[in-house]
Amino acid sequence: MTDPFADAIDRLLASACGPEVVSAAEREWPSTLWEAVEASGIPLLGVREEQGGAGGGWPEMTEVIRTTARWAAPIPLAETIVARHLADGTGLDLPAGAISLGAGGDVELDARGRLTGSLRRVPWARRVAAILVTVRRGDETVAARVDMPGARSGMTLEHGENLAHEPRDSIRFDALPVAVTDAREVIGTQDGGAMARSAQISGALQRALELSAAHAGVREQFGRPIAKFQAVQDLIARLAGESAATKAAVDAAARTGADPSAVAAAKVRSSIAASEGARLAHQIHGAIGVTYEHQLHHFTTRLWSWRDEFGTEAAWARALGARVSAEGGAGFWAWLTTSAEPS
Repeated sequence: MTDPFADAIDRLLASACGPEVVSAAEREWPSTLWEAVEASGIPLLGVREEQGGAGGGWPEMTEVIRTTARWAAPIPLAETIVARHLADGTGLDLPAGAISLGAGGDVELDARGRLTGSLRRVPWARRVAAILVTVRRGDETVAARVDMPGARSGMTLEHGENLAHEPRDSIRFDALPVAVTDAREVIGTQDGGAMARSAQISGALQRALELSAAHAGVREQFGRPIAKFQAVQDLIARLAGESAATKAAVDAAARTGADPSAVAAAKVRSSIAASEGARLAHQIHGAIGVTYEHQLHHFTTRLWSWRDEFGTEAAWARALGARVSAEGGAGFWAWLTTSAEPS
């Protein structure tokens, strides 16, 4: 079934996010692209209509996030969609503009609502209006909003970037006052971020497969296209398998509403596919695939980055193993055989 939200962002990015835009974003913020996306209303996907959003749930959000990755969109749209969806479930207000997700750090919240500690490699921190983070406060988990415009006392920010030259900034907090609300009814930012990255890996793999098949069809060796050689056909088939397996795992997790065990399974499978898929795509392309002028690196550098963000393959494998082991054999079998099926 065609998803109207995914179709809308696909048409927008087709006209506004060509390879030249992605390359230029490695040096400066693509303000024109972000303004066009924000004006479309897509960042409000996953927010309830009665709250001024576009409605929709994880299946619709996943399709849009996957589509943005197929264009290597160098903007924090995935983070914004997930953050607004999670905040909507808590009643926490977020400002207009781009929003990021904070996870994987060591932060504490005191009884007065002041944040202390650090967050590592926060996506787009220097460019967003706010960061959503779930944090322990005593025996409970709460969602907190960290407002980001301008320099502020109580916060220091260190610039960094991933392999695709996208901002990944580290932040230290020193008793910074933040807005707080209960977050018991929604998944945490680590799980939400992992779901977003899994969907993005799925989209980037799809595009790497398309580029590889197209290249094999026109690149000639010994007087015929390399796609005619069985060895190259095998590489393309294996890349297609990695892409299909990742899409299946991500879609299954989306249908569960981002159940923690399903998210863990999706992140493990997508991280495996990110490594193997990037290797296969470069093997098919040969030397041209590693040049800056060819757009393949827009996708493989993101695959290598996204596989480790919001939890590595190994970390999620351990988490998944602990969850299913705690349920025993009967619980594991029930989880394995009652996963949501396509409607």
